[in-house]
Amino acid sequence: MPYFHFDYAAIAVFAILARIAHGGLNVLEILFTFFTFAMGTSLAWANQIRRLASPESRAKAPHSSSVRFGIQVWLATVIGGLFIWSLINDNAIPHWSFVLVASFFSGLFIIGWRVIYGFIKR
Repeated sequence: MPYFHFDYAAIAVFAILARIAHGGLNVLEILFTFFTFAMGTSLAWANQIRRLASPESRAKAPHSSSVRFGIQVWLATVIGGLFIWSLINDNAIPHWSFVLVASFFSGLFIIGWRVIYGFIKR
């Protein structure tokens, strides 16, 4: 079963909460925040699909619902999202508090659903 939709849902929740915290529910701003970070998520999933396509690397690839893969998705989401944010904002360096909050909440949602799923699956 593909689990990518859970990651994109996690990023959507992250984007909605971020926009609520910073000025309300403007649909375009929510979409901007979502797509900025979802591009990083897409990089992690593209790499996972590449690994699963190769018989040699398939055995080494973590399961898509594992916390191990969730950490990879989270790191790609945060690093990719903040990098894209920086490019869009004239190469501005994000404030440390933005990096900290974006890292914490995206990790909470991306890794969190995997932890809950792991408990349910047992």
